[in-house]
Amino acid sequence: MTNQSETKSRALPLASSFVIGFAAGAAVALVFAPLSGRDTRGRVRNAVAEGKAKVAEGAEMARNQTSEALSSVAAQAASLVEQGKHRILTEGRRIATAAQAGRDAYQRASGAV
Repeated sequence: MTNQSETKSRALPLASSFVIGFAAGAAVALVFAPLSGRDTRGRVRNAVAEGKAKVAEGAEMARNQTSEALSSVAAQAASLVEQGKHRILTEGRRIATAAQAGRDAYQRASGAV
């Protein structure tokens, strides 16, 4: 029985402290509230509208930068493809020349034996 009465005696000050603290906080909020609810909602609406505009502007900039980057990459890729084609043709000619020289050397060597 002592435990219940001790628990109740501790709970009452704790609950009353909470209620007093809540009331004091609400009073301070009312005293120092800078704007009415209507004004606060208006400011929130304006802030949201400005935020949307900034996000849209940032998205547009990102889209433009991405487009420019893709165009640059596409141009570089096309240039590399052309360089690769040229290299393949050049090396192909060198290989064909070397193969012909090998055939000619073989024919000379086999005819001389």
